[in-house]
Amino acid sequence: MCEEFLYRGYLLNLAASATKSIWVGFLISSILFGFAHLYQGHKGVIGTSIGGLVFGLMFLASRSLLPGQFLHTAMDLIQLLTLSKSLAPSNTD
Repeated sequence: MCEEFLYRGYLLNLAASATKSIWVGFLISSILFGFAHLYQGHKGVIGTSIGGLVFGLMFLASRSLLPGQFLHTAMDLIQLLTLSKSLAPSNTD
């Protein structure tokens, strides 16, 4: 939820105001969202930049952070559950 507030709620609008273009603000916030995930490697940056574009479009279409927050949270939970299953010890007694 915090990332949606920061990148779509604040940064997109700040960049749009500074550049006088909502679309430039949209692109800047999406790219910076991707680079914030640099620790995931170059594929992570590309993937999260694309995710940022999707979340940004959702925000622009709805003028609300809620749809992006719900989707982002669902994606993070699915990733967490997948990771926890892969790290769980197996019962091979």
